[in-house]
Amino acid sequence: MNKKYSRIKLIQLVIAAIFIVQANLGLAASYRPPLAKFTGIDSVTYPDDISLEFKRFATIEFWVAASWNKLDYDPAILSYLGDQGARFAVLMQADRKGIGFMAGQKWAVAPFDFSDGKLHHVAFIVIDSRTTVFVDSEIIAIMPISIADLPSRDFNIGSFNGRDAQFIGSLAGLRIWDTALDPDDIAAYRLIDLKSEEGLKHPEIDSLVGTSAVENGKLVFVLTEEPLSLNSPEPVIDAVDVDDMPTESAR
Repeated sequence: MNKKYSRIKLIQLVIAAIFIVQANLGLAASYRPPLAKFTGIDSVTYPDDISLEFKRFATIEFWVAASWNKLDYDPAILSYLGDQGARFAVLMQADRKGIGFMAGQKWAVAPFDFSDGKLHHVAFIVIDSRTTVFVDSEIIAIMPISIADLPSRDFNIGSFNGRDAQFIGSLAGLRIWDTALDPDDIAAYRLIDLKSEEGLKHPEIDSLVGTSAVENGKLVFVLTEEPLSLNSPEPVIDAVDVDDMPTESAR
């Protein structure tokens, strides 16, 4: 093979690689997870489900924006609890300066300033007795807390128990996994539809427990097999404004 031919082939390969990268960025940037807006008087409650009763390993990820100026309680983003307390729960601090994880009698807070009111991607990765917290793909805390082995009766989104600690703000792209995801995979797939051809290539797709979605204009949390319920807060926006939802090409 002569040198001229080799240079031509190299240039062709580089150009092809550029087009592949651009295509992938375009795919990620075109997906907008359905966004639910919580007003502080609405939430979603589902019955307990065995799929949510993982123990040693888990990943909980979502996009969230805080939309209050002053509260006298810590709003709950989600919880899975019973008569003996929360198996796990995620709450944001009232001053919007941190996000907390609760399990049984344990409570820990990861510091982050959510007061800008913008959507941020949050991921809790549970491995045995520790939970690592990422915000916008940056690690912000490693907490000595895990999933509590407690019986549960309901799963709540937007409140602690269906009535208390109501959340005020926006929530999108809620995904729950029964394994500890690689942070690089979380970052790579956070704006990719897991039902798409690209999304099905996720290396841990078989460990996906469920995701938030919109059905008939209502927010639902859908297990990998079937929906838990059709109850939902309203209104629900099928697609968010481009300025609200970051894109992978902007990372």
